[in-house]
Amino acid sequence: MEPPPTVDPQVLPVSDPETSNNNLNTSTYAQKLKVNPRTKELASRATKKAFVQGIDSNVIGFSAIVNGRKPIFLSKEEDDFMAAPHQYSLVGKFSHGYPSMIRLRAKFAALGLKNGFKIGVLDHKHVWIRLFDANDYARVWMKQTWYFDSFLMRVMKWTHDFDPNEGSPIMPIWIKVLGLRPHWFHKQFLYHVASLIGKPLKLDEATKKKIQCLQEYVLKSMY
Repeated sequence: MEPPPTVDPQVLPVSDPETSNNNLNTSTYAQKLKVNPRTKELASRATKKAFVQGIDSNVIGFSAIVNGRKPIFLSKEEDDFMAAPHQYSLVGKFSHGYPSMIRLRAKFAALGLKNGFKIGVLDHKHVWIRLFDANDYARVWMKQTWYFDSFLMRVMKWTHDFDPNEGSPIMPIWIKVLGLRPHWFHKQFLYHVASLIGKPLKLDEATKKKIQCLQEYVLKSMY
């Protein structure tokens, strides 16, 4: 599995604070730019206006000449808009070797996921796993570790700001809800209870079938 070529899109989000660094050899692209506050204000207005009017395939982002360069500004709304279709995406990390992409896709196909999947390479250790169903997403994520041809893959939640060097602090855990009355076996109610401490993902089978009256289990994600 060969890593893809590295591409730096040189994107400067408008929501980032203005940064500067005198050491140009170590600073990031965003830090090298001293953005005029007026330019940032215009960029923010332009991207928000584009989002309100409806983002289409023509233009996303706003470009302006800054210190002789032409960065692209993204509003938070535009960034969220592009990330929304990937809400059921995960990242797989192989620390000690990995199978070929053909073998990995074949292994995933054998899992019998309901609505399919797509897998692509992020770097020499990470793959991006795109799922399209909430149950498939919970099933793959909650297991945490998978073995494919003797190669260990750890599963992490993908977010739009995911950094392969840092991983993700978000983990799926089961919570136990005690003392509920039998007629409270309702998904929306149990999800509301679970949402007080995290994002609900799924109910366990006994709770869904209403055969466990003493305690209810809800899978949720939390930091």
